[in-house]
Amino acid sequence: MDEPFSALDVLTAETLRADFIDLWTEGKLGINSVMLVTHNIEEAVTLCDRIIVLAPDPGRIAAELEVPLPQPRERLTPAFREIVDDIYARMTAGRGPSTGDKDKPALAGLALRLPVVSSHRIAGLLDMLAAAPFDGKADLRVLAERFHLEVDQLLPVEEAAQILGFVEMRDGALHLTAAGKIFTGDAADGRKRLFPSICCAASLSPRTFATSCRSGRITRRTAGGFCPNLRSSEPA
Repeated sequence: MDEPFSALDVLTAETLRADFIDLWTEGKLGINSVMLVTHNIEEAVTLCDRIIVLAPDPGRIAAELEVPLPQPRERLTPAFREIVDDIYARMTAGRGPSTGDKDKPALAGLALRLPVVSSHRIAGLLDMLAAAPFDGKADLRVLAERFHLEVDQLLPVEEAAQILGFVEMRDGALHLTAAGKIFTGDAADGRKRLFPSICCAASLSPRTFATSCRSGRITRRTAGGFCPNLRSSEPA
């Protein structure tokens, strides 16, 4: 089943998941196994006894987990939340560059692609992470719930923020870096000046920068003066 509940409203999706579990546990489906494709981590932990986590670029198996919880499963139990948090940690482990210098934000170089996400989404993530009750540190699962985003929607935003050096993953939690704290503490004009300079510091290539401008991730107008070599790089 490929994303069978993703197009449904929340109540209908929950009802159908419960119906599916009832049919499965009562042996009324007449089959031995079902493969479910989903971007919803809680859905995977709710329905599945075995979970395979895939990683991109190149596509590969990043992790395989057993879910030893009896059906029906309660999402608020500590055991359930622990498995969800474990999957989030596995999905983000090793993502983003590292300099080995705790006082220096990781730089992208030319080896990483900046995900296609809006700069407004990045700013929203940073503002939420900086504000109470997080105060600069939060689990991705909790951020996804606050953002009302599925994991496939949140992770590109987190990855872009990490590539740009605004955040870093430590011990399964997302932390604001020094650059992220400066960004969130600045006014709008200061952010417009800081964002393109961070992109330059992250060594984005002219082609990547031009693509980012066309997609709306970086505003070329605000980059003038900070990245003159990139400002004129967009192909005609």
